[in-house]
Amino acid sequence: MGRTFNLGSAHSAKWRVYVGGEDTLIAEVLARRLNLEPDLAVCGLGNNAVVALREIAQVQPHIALLEVPAGGQGWIRLVRQLKEASPRLKILALCGEPDPSRASRILRAGADGCVMRGEKCGEIAHALRDTLAGLLYVSDQIVTARAKPSSRRSPAGSLWARAALGAASRRNSRRRPAHLKPAVTGTF
Repeated sequence: MGRTFNLGSAHSAKWRVYVGGEDTLIAEVLARRLNLEPDLAVCGLGNNAVVALREIAQVQPHIALLEVPAGGQGWIRLVRQLKEASPRLKILALCGEPDPSRASRILRAGADGCVMRGEKCGEIAHALRDTLAGLLYVSDQIVTARAKPSSRRSPAGSLWARAALGAASRRNSRRRPAHLKPAVTGTF
C-alpha cells in the first residue's frame, strides 16, 4: 500500500517528522522505525512540551507526532500553540488510552488526528501519511471506545460525531470548511 508524495526534488522526497513525548524510549524507538520508511525522516526528538515548541520552530517539520499523556495539559496546550504559530503544520497525537472525550479535546486543540500508543509502527506510519494527505486519522480503538463513566461530557456517540465533523466547541468557535469535513458513516 505505497503512496507517492511529490515534494519537489528527488533528493528531498521525504516528509520531515518531529517526535515529541515524555517517554524518551518510545520516542527513540518510533524515530528509528520511522526513519526506515522510504518517505519519512525524523528531524527531531523532544521530551517535554517546552523543548518541543522551541525545536519545532527551528526544524520546521511537515508533521509533529506528539505523545499526549493522560493529564498532559502541557502537551494539549502545545498543540494549541503550534497551530496558532504554524497553521499548516500537521499534528498527530499519540494517545495512551482510547478515551473519545480526551481525543475530542485534543482534536479541538488543533490536532489533525489521534493514534493509539500501542499501535504497530507500520500503522503509525500509515496514520502519519493519512494526516499529511489532509485526512482526519483516528485509531479504531478510540472510535469504538465508550467515554469513561466519570466524564462530565455528553455520551461518546454524539460527542465523537461532533468532534469528527469539526463542530465548534465553547472554547474554539472555528469551523472546518465543508470540503475538509470527513464523511462519517455508521454508528458510533
